[in-house]
Amino acid sequence: MDVAENIRKVAVEHHRSGLSIRKIARNLNLPKSTIGNIIKRYSNTGEISSRRRGRCGRPNLLTVREERSVCRASTMNPQATARELQACVGGNVVRVSIDTIKRTLRKHGKLAYRPMKSPFLTPHQKAVRVQWCRQYQHWTAENWRKVS
Repeated sequence: MDVAENIRKVAVEHHRSGLSIRKIARNLNLPKSTIGNIIKRYSNTGEISSRRRGRCGRPNLLTVREERSVCRASTMNPQATARELQACVGGNVVRVSIDTIKRTLRKHGKLAYRPMKSPFLTPHQKAVRVQWCRQYQHWTAENWRKVS
């Protein structure tokens, strides 16, 4: 159980004044095992702070620089797949999973999307294009230079 540092201090002070673990636990409304762990840690190390330091969990596989590299590659080629972006990871990392690449892109606000398909031309649009092409099919390069 994670307990605030000020409560830890109170528990240690009560222990120094001679109170039993059971009485300290009852006074602070905490489990006896928690109070016992706080006092045991204080007796062994002289510290009141909690055991956990920093953040929990597995460390990141990619460095900040490698994350930026993946994001930059994604920006330069928005249609690149996660598998293609794996090649952008340099440094000491031997192999990075596709899920790591996807997680990194999501973390930096680059969400996956499927490009929208453009609609087909209508018969009217096709006829207008053919008419325009036939109208200007005999123009020379000189004629096209005069167009502004």
